[in-house]
Formats: sequence, structure tokens, C-alpha cells
Amino acid sequence: QTQLNPLTASATVNLSLSMNIDSHFLVTALTGQPTGPSLVTISEQSTGKQWMSTAVHFSNIFGNGNYPNVLPVPRLIQRGSVISITIQDISGLANTMSACFSGIKLFSEV
Repeated sequence: QTQLNPLTASATVNLSLSMNIDSHFLVTALTGQPTGPSLVTISEQSTGKQWMSTAVHFSNIFGNGNYPNVLPVPRLIQRGSVISITIQDISGLANTMSACFSGIKLFSEV
């Protein structure tokens, strides 16, 4: 889970989430809580793959505590990968949000 400091009005912020080196991670659901509307894009730095073709409203990709976005097909994140998240405030006001990638750690024998 990641918690953002208040995003200033109409600002864009880039975040990086580093996956542990000890295991792969299978993302099964995304949950978030914004205080105002914003757009988000997610990509994997190691492969350069975008999770979506264009910016998506934060609540549409992350759902919320009552209705998390359960992925129809879980997304495998390779161990040691870095996930890049770009969030753009579109409310015109300060915005605070949290985001959670839920899933399963997959340990493999080397």
C-alpha cells in the first residue's frame, strides 16, 4: 500500500513501487481511496509495458474499500521489478489518496 502526501491542485506526481527480490507478486485486486478526481497510468519499468493505453480515472482502476477492482486475470509482477504510477489531479483542489495492490507472493526455487 502506498499513501500520497496531498497532491497540489492540478499537479502530476510520479511514484515508483519496488517489488521484493525474494519472490514474484501476483496482483489480484486494486483498491484505492482518493479525496478528489484524478487520472492514473501504471507501467512496469523492467518491460516498459503499460497497464492501460491511456490515463484512467483513479476510482475506475483502483475501485474502493467496498468495491475493490478484482482483476479478471491476475497480473504477474517479476521479482525485483519496479512499478511506475503517474497520478494527475483533475479536481483543481488539493487531493490525498492511497492505493493498494493486493495479491499473492510467489516464491520459487532457484
